[in-house]
Amino acid sequence: MNIKQLFCGKIISNVTFRNNLIISLPIHKSIKVNFVFSTLFYLNFFSICIMRSILSTICLLFFLIQIAEAQMNESFSDRLFFGGNFGAGFSKDVVSLDISPIIGYRFTERFQAGPGLIYQYYKFFDLSTNNYGGKIFARYFLIPNAFAHTEIENLNLKFFEIDGAGKLTSTRRNVQSVFIGGGYRQMLGRIGGLDLLLLYNINENRFSPYQNPLIRIGFVSGF
Repeated sequence: MNIKQLFCGKIISNVTFRNNLIISLPIHKSIKVNFVFSTLFYLNFFSICIMRSILSTICLLFFLIQIAEAQMNESFSDRLFFGGNFGAGFSKDVVSLDISPIIGYRFTERFQAGPGLIYQYYKFFDLSTNNYGGKIFARYFLIPNAFAHTEIENLNLKFFEIDGAGKLTSTRRNVQSVFIGGGYRQMLGRIGGLDLLLLYNINENRFSPYQNPLIRIGFVSGF
């Protein structure tokens, strides 16, 4: 089946694929222009706030590292850990791949934080996209195996659109997500563990690549 067959005949005004493929079909030129203008204004304003928050968070992390080094007897490398999540799906017409490594720092026995990278590949019939971005996360362990989790993510996504002439075009857009939630860690040995997280994106909109709630499974390990 060819993806262009979806647009034959009478179709609805907007078609959205949650796996990062979003196809927008115009109803009326003026309506679409006004909608896009208001949406872009909101996203640009929110992007500025997100980037300021990220810079402030980075400065705070460096400050907390200095405090942690003064209060804990462990070396810097002993408090570092790495991990992330990996996902893949294959079928006749759909392929998905998600690789999201992280590196974190244990500021205290309960508080952890750090950055991460994101790469996603999706193929839907004869359309494909490569998405990439980064994130900053923080976790606070309420009890030894359960923790609260928050995360700010920025993804550069590829969107497909039908223009006024009926031609299929593509554009790229930065999309921000802000997650809150919690997780449970099952220890695997002395320094490794398996994390199960339940997250909610409080910035979900029509461009979001995720649908609430988000369930994520990942791993962590010390160096």
